[in-house]
Amino acid sequence: MRGRILKTAIHVGRLAASVGLIWLVFYFGHFTFVDITGMLSHVAGWPLAAAAGCYLVAILAASYKWRELLREQGIRVGILRILRLTYIALFYNLVLPGQESGNAVKAVMLGRSSHKANKVWASVLVDQVMVFLATALITVVGLLLNPHLFNWPVWMGLASFFLVSVLGIQALFLSPRVSQPVDRVLRPVSRKLRIPWQRLWPQTHAAPHQQSDTLPGEWLAPLWDGLRSYQTTWHRLGYVLALSLVYQLALVATAYQFGLGLGIHVSFLNLAWVMTLVCIAQALPISFAGVGARDSALIYFLGALGVASGLAIQLSLSLLALNVLMGLPGAIIQFIPDRYLAKQEALLAQREATRWVGQIPLKVHYHPSILPRVVWPPALPAPAYQKER
Repeated sequence: MRGRILKTAIHVGRLAASVGLIWLVFYFGHFTFVDITGMLSHVAGWPLAAAAGCYLVAILAASYKWRELLREQGIRVGILRILRLTYIALFYNLVLPGQESGNAVKAVMLGRSSHKANKVWASVLVDQVMVFLATALITVVGLLLNPHLFNWPVWMGLASFFLVSVLGIQALFLSPRVSQPVDRVLRPVSRKLRIPWQRLWPQTHAAPHQQSDTLPGEWLAPLWDGLRSYQTTWHRLGYVLALSLVYQLALVATAYQFGLGLGIHVSFLNLAWVMTLVCIAQALPISFAGVGARDSALIYFLGALGVASGLAIQLSLSLLALNVLMGLPGAIIQFIPDRYLAKQEALLAQREATRWVGQIPLKVHYHPSILPRVVWPPALPAPAYQKER
């Protein structure tokens, strides 16, 4: 009886927390449900449907690329659990500063359930680096094809610097020649930065996946080892980069559909590099739900392409409304127990493994052992064997 009461109290508390977080979304954003419907009224019909479809494609691409990175860490998670965590991250992107802060929430949740927090965090960091690389590539290509843009040398220089910086960050853990000196420096630092309340844990309580030279409470060295594990999986990283490009282009297509509905005459190529720069601006932890950062970036960059500030604001508000509508289900999805989805994955794996049991014909071949005959030399005395009783 006490267990049921405690479980009910926990669910009520989580529901109250979710309601409070939803209220914070509207409080920090300074809008209501009526405002959201008003924002989307300008793009009602096929532009809204097409934009929502492109947004769903972006969610699927983000889920599949993270699943590939988790598999490299030895974490086998089904796509349903990945989608659940992705929607939860979308919800917390509306509450926490920055549009990428929800990734920290999903990393904490999966790390707690899988007991492999360092490997989960390594996959999330590599995921963000690959997204930034895709963003930089789209921006550089878009600017190269628009050399007549106002202040083109400045923006091209910044985009090239961003691309080189991302490649440099990747080289820190993907290049063996660069990562070995960093590894020698990080090992002593990792021992000094151990978690205080875990330093006194005996080594037997450590996770079984940790290395023997890792002390209890260390987090930097296991995280670094997780990042370095991607050095031998270039084919998987290429697949993740392709999915990252699909993810970014799907977000650009979302804004493009809204732009068509609002009468913004900007080509998809121009909008590609504009939206990638806008994504970088709204990812900075300086605003909630990207309010303010996204508006200012769209007004500036679209203004350079001859778009009126009023249309740029309407596009920004439409994107905000779509983010809210797509992110709010995460407040309800987080109530789906993770163990329920894990149980379903185990049942599916068991069915897949036992599907062909009893259907594959097996033929056992028995080969009797044939030993050569032992011939004793006649010149030597024959050995005497003791008879068994």
